[in-house]
Amino acid sequence: MENKENNLYTNFEYLFDLLEKRPLYFVTDNSYNTISVFVQGYFYSLGTYIQDEINYRLSVWINQKGKNTALIWTAYILEIESNDDDEIAKKKLFIKIREFFNDPEIDLKQKLESIIIPLNN
Repeated sequence: MENKENNLYTNFEYLFDLLEKRPLYFVTDNSYNTISVFVQGYFYSLGTYIQDEINYRLSVWINQKGKNTALIWTAYILEIESNDDDEIAKKKLFIKIREFFNDPEIDLKQKLESIIIPLNN
């Protein structure tokens, strides 16, 4: 996070990159289910903080971009995007979430960037 403004989005990026590269820093096993449950919980907490339904919005977004189902985003990635393949699903999870946050129709990235995190010296 060097040379970047310390805002909620840069902190999210840092955590998300670390989770992708070193999942066992955060979770007890490297399965899709465990990682996706961690991300769901993180999004719930983050959404509570910024007063946004991130998991719901991600589910609606992912279904609108592909097959229109009633699946929550975690199940959609595993079942539809990855044909129940755990390794493919883990890769798709990170790809789809980055696409979601970078979609110009989604205002979450800008919302998170606007929240500055003060550093204590």
